Amino acid sequence: MKKRMFFILAVAWVSVLTVSAQDKPKTDEYPTQIGHLKFNTNQLMMQNINLTDSKTDTLKMLNEWNSPITISFPGLPEHITCKSVPESLNPNQKGYILVTYNAAKRNDFGYVYDRLIIKTNDSLQPDKTISISANIVEDFSKMTPKQLKDAPKIQFENLVYDFGTINQGDKIEYDFVFSNTGKNDLIIRKTKGSCGCTVGTPEKSTLKSGEKTKLHVTFNSAGKSGQQSKTITVTCNDPTNSNAVITIKGNVNVAAKPVPQEQPIKQ
Repeated sequence: MKKRMFFILAVAWVSVLTVSAQDKPKTDEYPTQIGHLKFNTNQLMMQNINLTDSKTDTLKMLNEWNSPITISFPGLPEHITCKSVPESLNPNQKGYILVTYNAAKRNDFGYVYDRLIIKTNDSLQPDKTISISANIVEDFSKMTPKQLKDAPKIQFENLVYDFGTINQGDKIEYDFVFSNTGKNDLIIRKTKGSCGCTVGTPEKSTLKSGEKTKLHVTFNSAGKSGQQSKTITVTCNDPTNSNAVITIKGNVNVAAKPVPQEQPIKQ
């Protein structure tokens, strides 16, 4: 009788442990902690979004506080909308945020970055920041064979410029010459350097068929040393080369610091 009673108690205890484990959220699903809220990530990557499209992604969250947490999104940019489900998370409750990104309203091209501010009543960190990235692209997939044949085409005379060796602090300027060898107008959507030290500015942003222009590139070597290789991405409406990449490179020489002279000891 005692053995049977012990067996029943053991089974009941195991059942209680199993139910408790199932009820408790798996915290490893939410590795990012900001205050009392845990998230599955602090970087929402939308990947590629067509210029005229919108895209929705989900940000999961978990309340580890002993009080309800209210969630709102003040000051959102026009191209981002958010909805918290639910709007208030009870202790140990899961929820999620639906984030919709409107590429047409962003009015940009290529890789872009935004910050999402989540306002809460959390005592530790009421304002929480999530990074949002997207790559806004132009969709050429629906173009007909005739449209592709008549499309604009970007053609650079050279894709690489080697400025040789310069001294740290020098500025290099160079003009990359390019033309439209296609039939329809070539439109330069955007130019973006691989770092803030390199800037590219097109002389014209719209080229007729057969027209030629320059992309003026400036490289600032302040704070640089050794071999340097910087790129500029030229985003345009050429369906076969919508992100043309040019490179400026060379060596930055750092002047040796003068060795201080020893002062003679006065007798």
